[in-house]
Amino acid sequence: MAVMMRLAVAIAVVAVVAAAAEAGTVCEPTDGSQQYWIQNAQQLKALYDCETIVGSVVFQASSSFGATVVELPYLKTVTGSLGIFSWWNAGVRSMVFPSLQSVGGAVSFTPSDADETLSSVSFHNLTSAWDVEFGNLKALSTLDLSSLANVDSMTFETLPRCSASVPHVVSINQLFINAVAGVSFPALTSALNTLYVTNTVGMASFPVLQQTGNTYITGTPYITLPVLKTGKTIDVEQAMYFPMLQSVEYFSGTGVNGNLTLPVLTTATGINIETSVGLSTLDLSKLKLVYDYFQLSFGVKEILADQLQSVTGILSWSNLQLTTLESLATLTNVGGLALTQLAVRDLDGLDSLILVQGNLQITSNGKLRDIAAICRDTLNVMGNVDLSSNAALCCTSIDLFKSSAHVSGTVTATGCDTSC
Repeated sequence: MAVMMRLAVAIAVVAVVAAAAEAGTVCEPTDGSQQYWIQNAQQLKALYDCETIVGSVVFQASSSFGATVVELPYLKTVTGSLGIFSWWNAGVRSMVFPSLQSVGGAVSFTPSDADETLSSVSFHNLTSAWDVEFGNLKALSTLDLSSLANVDSMTFETLPRCSASVPHVVSINQLFINAVAGVSFPALTSALNTLYVTNTVGMASFPVLQQTGNTYITGTPYITLPVLKTGKTIDVEQAMYFPMLQSVEYFSGTGVNGNLTLPVLTTATGINIETSVGLSTLDLSKLKLVYDYFQLSFGVKEILADQLQSVTGILSWSNLQLTTLESLATLTNVGGLALTQLAVRDLDGLDSLILVQGNLQITSNGKLRDIAAICRDTLNVMGNVDLSSNAALCCTSIDLFKSSAHVSGTVTATGCDTSC
């Protein structure tokens, strides 16, 4: 029964394709399906003279296609989509669409099973498509998209031999890049929604990109973003340099080894750097305002943030390798402050702090001995204070804090050194 059904489908496909080109240069399926399924070279010949295809073209082969080169030399327009659904053992080495200018839907060359034969794909004159996707093509080394200018989203994935260049796309909504040899977008100035770049061993070049939406970068050591100025969310899992980034809503880093350098960033809604034991220097030397949270945990040897003035939410630093808080020398107010398990011996650097709108927590800092920087009547804490479990801290210092700073809530302090 199954064999008969497959045979019936194959016969129907051949009939539809054969009838397609009878209308001349405008080809449209006669069965109302709006889709051509091309399974072999013989079916492809039926579309050879088509200039416009009304509908979609899908290549699907589970055995030899019957040709090493696929070419539709006169095709200029596809109103639907054009792509590969399955390409198992097709044996095709090159696909060429020399006259194609416009695809109304997607150009999707992403076979369900990895293809290890197709090495060259050319869309030399293609200027517009809704979506462009290339993936799972392990032999692909040459990809010509040299005229493409108008596209909403693009995906390049699992193209280990392909260094793709897209020279004329200026703006895009979504761009996904994963496990490719390299990419270059020399004209791209904005990725409005998503920029996702991972596991790309060669150069990932975005020389004029100025604006991004949600950005995620990891496993791509040679990425360049020299003029990126603004972003919505930026999430990195590697050392990065953002020489021109001025503002970002949320910036996060995880598992970073090396340096994170954002030397001109002035404002952020939230910052969260965690589990980055190998992070040597976090450069935020021009950062002035954080409108929500500023969280650092597990790692970070040095922080440059000596222009930071205000954190509206909670500034929470824990399990860092910091030996000084001098980078907070200009901080005047925070929504809340939590400093735990740091390597600091004193709180020098908090001398300018005058307002903590919530709670103040300085706990479990084994080397902390001096808190004179916050023992002053110019400091106002609107919530509670916890100074517990600082084993080296003199209990008398805590008494000095209680008698000098203005605290609206309670002060908790246990586990201090009573011998001094």
